This record gives sequence, C-alpha cells and structure tokens, in this order.
Amino acid sequence: MDPEAGYDEIWISKTCHVQTAEQRFGPHVREGIDAFLTEVPGAGEFEDSDDEEPWPVTTWAFQPDMATANNWNIFFDHDPAPHRPEEAGFPRIARYRCNLTTLSQRYDLYFAAYQDKIYVYRPQRAPRILPPPCLVLHPGRTRLSRYAPGHVDRRFAHQINHIAVGTLGDVEIVAFVYDDGDVAAYYTHMIVNHISSTDESGRRPPIPSSQLIPQPFFHDNVGISAWGLAIHTKSRLIAVSSNKHEVTVYAFALTRSPARSVDSQESERSPLTWSGQTALELEKHVKSRTRTWKIVLPLGINGNNIPSIAFVEDDQGCAEKVAAQDIYGQTWLLNIWKIGAQPTCCPTSTDRLSPRYKGWGVLILPDSSFKHTKTVREALGVPSNELIEPGPSPYCDDMLDNTCSLFYIKQLAVDPETVLQNRSARPGWDYVRTHREGFIQQTAVMDDSSSEDSAASLIPDSDDEAGWNEVAAMAAGTGAGDVAAMTAQETSNEHTRWAALTTTEAPKGSALEDLSEDVQLRREIIPLFGETQAFDETAGRLIFPGKDRSKRVRPVAFSYAKKELSESTIKDICIFRSTLTDLELVPLDKTPGLVCKYVLTFHDHLNRRNGPFNFNRIHSERINMLLHIPELCLVVAGSPCGRVALITLTKTRRKVHGGMTLKRGFRVDRVLPRKAEEDQRLRPWCELIGIAMSQVPSARARSLDLGPQSQTATYRLILHYLDHTILMYNIERTRDGKDDLLIF
Repeated sequence: MDPEAGYDEIWISKTCHVQTAEQRFGPHVREGIDAFLTEVPGAGEFEDSDDEEPWPVTTWAFQPDMATANNWNIFFDHDPAPHRPEEAGFPRIARYRCNLTTLSQRYDLYFAAYQDKIYVYRPQRAPRILPPPCLVLHPGRTRLSRYAPGHVDRRFAHQINHIAVGTLGDVEIVAFVYDDGDVAAYYTHMIVNHISSTDESGRRPPIPSSQLIPQPFFHDNVGISAWGLAIHTKSRLIAVSSNKHEVTVYAFALTRSPARSVDSQESERSPLTWSGQTALELEKHVKSRTRTWKIVLPLGINGNNIPSIAFVEDDQGCAEKVAAQDIYGQTWLLNIWKIGAQPTCCPTSTDRLSPRYKGWGVLILPDSSFKHTKTVREALGVPSNELIEPGPSPYCDDMLDNTCSLFYIKQLAVDPETVLQNRSARPGWDYVRTHREGFIQQTAVMDDSSSEDSAASLIPDSDDEAGWNEVAAMAAGTGAGDVAAMTAQETSNEHTRWAALTTTEAPKGSALEDLSEDVQLRREIIPLFGETQAFDETAGRLIFPGKDRSKRVRPVAFSYAKKELSESTIKDICIFRSTLTDLELVPLDKTPGLVCKYVLTFHDHLNRRNGPFNFNRIHSERINMLLHIPELCLVVAGSPCGRVALITLTKTRRKVHGGMTLKRGFRVDRVLPRKAEEDQRLRPWCELIGIAMSQVPSARARSLDLGPQSQTATYRLILHYLDHTILMYNIERTRDGKDDLLIF
C-alpha cells in the first residue's frame, strides 16, 4: 500500500520483456528496416499498384515448414508490393491505421495484420515472444473493392486498417476491415484446427492442403475505406464504420430471435415502405432475423469519418444501438432496428472546432465494469482539492477535470509540469498552480460526511426536464427553447418519426419477394428511410443505399434526450471516449462526467531526432486503440506515439466540488513504457501499430486452449511497433480483493 495515496496502487517489477526485430528475423534485417522506416510512401515502396496488376479473387493460406523457418524470405513470395533486395526478410506494416494486432480470448493465438495479410503466431515467454508464424492468411478481394479507392494509399488500397477478436454467440471470430472497404472474418477454431493438423515435426499431413486451409465465413464490402469494427456476442452482429459517414451492421439470420409483437392497429397507422410492408411491419420483420440483413445507419450532414464504434445494449443485453465516434469528437447513437429513428448526437465537451479535440476512440461501459472505491483519491487518482471545477464554457458545465492526476502517476517518463506548461490549456485552468497549492476556485471541497442534499443546487433534478434541456441546448449550440420545442414535438407527435421515410416509387428489387417462406434471401436496408434493396454483388451496390447526398442531408440529428434510451440502460451505461491526447467519461444519465487531458503525448526526452518521416507530434498523437478488460475493471489506451495508458474504472458516492456527486470515474494508474525503460531506449523510435491483451495460458490448459477465464488470472499485454519490436507486460489484480494491479 502507498501510504501517501491511502490505498493499494499498482506495483510494477523492473522487468519489461523485449524482443527486437533482429531477434525475430536475424541481424541482417536492420538495414532494411531502417530504410523502410525512413522511406516516404510513394517513393517506390508500392511500385506496382493493384490497378495495373489485379490480384486473384481467391483466398489462400500458407503454413511454413518449421524446419526451414529461419529463412524468412519464404513468407513473402506472394507479396503484391515488391521490395528492394536490401529490404527483404521481414514483412512490411501499413502506416496510419488503427489497431493492427489482437489476441484470441480462447486460444493461445496472436494475430498481426501486415499490409493485406494476417500472420498467426503462438506467443511464448521472453525472449522469444513471437516465434515464426504458424500460419499466414491472405484473403482475396471482393469484386467491389476494385471500385473503391483507398483513403490512405490509393495505389495499394487493399491493406488492413483494423483487426479485432470477438464472439458471435458461442463461436469466437477474428474480423478485419480494409482501406478499400472490404470486411472479412474467420472462425478462430477453424484456424486452430488447421494449425493442430500439422504434426510435431512440422510436416504437412497426407490430407490435401486445400481441404484444410481456413476460409473466411464472411466477406463483403462497404463501398469505401472502413475503420471502426465491433462484434456483439448475444445479438450475433458485426458492425463496420466507414468514411461514408455511416455504420453498416451485418445481422446474420438466426433460427430463433426475441422479436417483439407489433399491434395490428399500430401497423395500420405507419406508412408504407419500399418493401411493400408498413414501417412497423418491416421493423418486426427485421427484428425477427429470419434472413440476413445488411443494415446501413447514416449520421447525416453534421457527421464525419468514423474511426471507432461500439454497441449499446438494452436491459436484456441485446444490441439496441451503435455508438459511433466521429473525428469531430461527437458521439452518435444510431438505432439498429427502429424504422424511421433519427440519429442522436452527444456533442463534444469542448469546442468541436478546437484543433486539439478530435475523436478517435469510443467504448460503452456497463456499471459492472467499474470498481468500488472508498475515497476521492482512490477513485480519481488525485486529491479532491486538485480537481478542476467546470470552466465557463457551456460544453464543460457538467465535466470535472482530474488532469492533475498526472503528477501522481509513478515512473511516468514525461515531466507533467513541462507538458502542462507547454500545452495550450484553457485560460484559468492552471494545472501546475492547482497541484502546487491545492488551489480550488472559490468553492470549497465538501467533507466526506457532508449531506448529499447539498448537491441539488449544482445538478438538475432527474425530473427537471427544463434543466436538462437547457444543458443540452448549450452543448448543441442551440437555445433551450428550441430543444424543448423539439423534444415536445417528438413526444407529442408520433408522425415526426416517419418524416425521413422515402416516399418515392420503389425501384425494382425493393419488395420482399422470396422463393418461399422457408427460403428468404439476404437484403439491405436503411432503417431511417425505410428503404430496402436486394443483396447484390455488382458495382451498383456502391450507389445503394445511395443517393449519398440524400443520406447526408435528410437525417435530422437530435441532441441527446433522456427518453432516447430505456431507464435501465441510462442508469448503467457510460461512454468512454478518446481524442488526440485526452480521455473522457460521459455517463448517459447526465450526472457529472470526467476528463483527463494530455495523458498520452508525444515524448522524446532523449532527443532522438532521426526517425520515420511521420513520427512526430502532428502525425502520431491520437489515442486510437482502446481495449476493455472487464475482469480487471481496466481500459488500455494506446497511441501511435508509442505509449500506452492503463486506466482503472471506478465508482464512488463521495462528494467532490460543492457537494457534487461523481457516480463513476476513472484513474490513470500507469503509462507504459515507464521512465526507466525509456531511459534504456526499450521503446523504439517509431510508431506503435497495435496493442493486444489476453489471459496467459493456465497451467492446466491443453494444446492451444487458454484455459477457463478467471478474475485472478494473469494477463499479458503486447505492444507491437512499426519496426517489429515487441514489448510484453504481465498484469493481474491481487487475489485478496484489494485494489492492487500487479505489472511484472
């Protein structure tokens, strides 16, 4: 226990497990890696574009002969981007992407996306953390991908932007999205079966390899560069966000579905849609899951590119909405199933035009993910007299600021005082002075024994809709009267729900005409417009659901209103979102939120100047990698600047400013690598391209299984850098119920 903090903090040993590129590929690769890091894309790295030499629309997998695995050139015979001889011997990694690595949560498998391929490893203990790959997967392209130019590299568009592991029902999958709009997924147990089919000597079995190669069970295209990726277990959904300013949800057909009945009189009151059914009849049909649906959810004219998404569940644990974080910093709540439902916008907590406030990550956190704490210091990582009270901006009226907690992070490589003095904080938010003097602006901190009733003057009553509408109006940049009128109109006039429905004549193929009731074909739908279309694999799908201008202009985004979600959902859910360097927690019940600024900043205390052309503050400061580990009440946040934060989610009833009760919050426990590791230059001077975390295989685990999940299990965190350097940490909570997170 730390006597100064008054609670058990993180204990970290001196060990950071490291594997360098030379240890992985041999000493001869350093020259090639240095050339790759410093080369500007377009200077010959991708000499042959896919437009000039199309790739076959096939899927292949390659399993190396372990007897000759030291010859790494065998892995790159089919690389579509030829490299110079001095660069041979290591796989190239795409720049400017989201998370390119992930760990299976059931099997001892590590997946790394290198350009258009997925390398499958069986991680080991240091120093040989990643041995040669067990398998290299190279999925083919969809036909539509040829018509979708890449956003990052137009000459080599078919590169992976994001990879993630999740479960559909009882089956685990690994899914990934491409810069040309492709999205694909494999069953991990099929990959395990393929790897296990090779005997211990590394030779292939006598069975023809074509019968063993894993194939994607799902492969489609969303029409443009895809980025965000989310998988829902119970509802069996895959969601993908794209630069079309929309989210696409793939709802697979199910044998059973908890579809709600629709009253016949209600169905008669709803308008007719393209499908030939009324809006409510169509809604019931979509919820029944008797066919596979491709559901398109546009943001509207005020939305933008969406780098991150997450599912919002109802009180039954089923996916109800998608939370989409756009680069403006706005979080959108998009109803998956409700026909005619307009998008709901949760605005930023600061000026959306601020150059430093860009949205990059979002998580939806249930109440069960938060750990009970006893004191404000334990909950927020900072004494209560160093919390910054809300500033004068209307965007921050209900946000507390615990940025001063940076001064209390042990073994932090950066100097918080230098960072906070050099960064352009808002006027009056003097973090250094607040930390030094325990300065509180005008309002004294309430004692822990103070009455909860004193908070009533600061927080609108839950039944005071006018008070909340005024707050929502300021956040949306509109008048309170406008929001109140909008809410009243939406509540009193049900016909406004159908305002966005398409009333033009339905094109051919829109009606739900099937061969029989038992054979229902896949369909596409935009629930907001009530438009349906046949699931077509032609270039025409790039237009539907189309009229892209119509999709941008027609949606009318409502500012967040309490009635948009059920009471049970509002009570138990928080939005956790990240920007360039900041972390923010926004409760859906509109109780006070929390922001911690400058958590992951570009850092070079060793003054290393020679590095990749893109490795600087402008290009690498963005927290675009978020992992949620519910068993540890932990969020792991990663930034391409090379640093990772460990955040403990907390909840408390203690009073803070003026009696304000902060129901849920977080504290930043550690930032990795630590100062001693930075001093030893263990972190390479290049971009962090992926973070992954999973349970360490238990002693009783068989073959590739990890073993049963346990809250007392040890977890491993793997950091993967652009030059193929690997850093690994082991993390666990103490087993006596104390708030102690061990990193060793």
